[in-house]
Amino acid sequence: PCAQDETVEDVATVGVLRHARPHGHCARQVFYPSGVIGLLPTNRPDHSICIWSRPVHEQAQALGDNQAMLAQLTRHVNKALAQDDYEVVGGWQQHSIRSQRALCYAKGNSVLVGDAAVCVHPLAGQGLNIGFRQVRLLAKYIIQAVRTGDIDDFQSYGRQYTQACRGYDALSQQVISWCRQSMVQTGPFASLMGVATDVLNQSSFIRRQMILHALEGGKAKI
Repeated sequence: PCAQDETVEDVATVGVLRHARPHGHCARQVFYPSGVIGLLPTNRPDHSICIWSRPVHEQAQALGDNQAMLAQLTRHVNKALAQDDYEVVGGWQQHSIRSQRALCYAKGNSVLVGDAAVCVHPLAGQGLNIGFRQVRLLAKYIIQAVRTGDIDDFQSYGRQYTQACRGYDALSQQVISWCRQSMVQTGPFASLMGVATDVLNQSSFIRRQMILHALEGGKAKI
């Protein structure tokens, strides 16, 4: 097989919201047992993109009652936005979300980068960072191959590129999948996660370290 399925198979209901108040370039995520609501800012201060991601089996159950599904989505969005008035622009659309990782990143002179190599759930917005890291590593090995005159026989460098990427990519994918699954749980574990999240939110140092790690060990300036 050319890809390894990481068992994430969601469906996303996506729409554009027009807000009465500017979003201030802030993204928000709210976790419900039925899935995750993500509110992503756009370059327009009064528009954001809303994504409701939930397991495919829940979507299959809701197919027969589209109105009930939209009513549930509306309740979730209203709760997430609190007192913010909004309207949906152009209706809702549905898209599939899968999490996959290629078993081979390089073959001959062909190399996979970004979503072609690793497709993660958009929960944490890490797909772009993973792709940037792969580009940086690939550029490093291409430069080495040019300097040694081996650019026409890239196989050994391709293997090094794959080895350098796969451990980090697999760990990132597993962490994102774990967050997606655990955050929507209820009970004592959910309460503990809530306390931990509050502590994290109050610590600017911890938040900064996590951001630096996500941006590849602080190599990117923030």
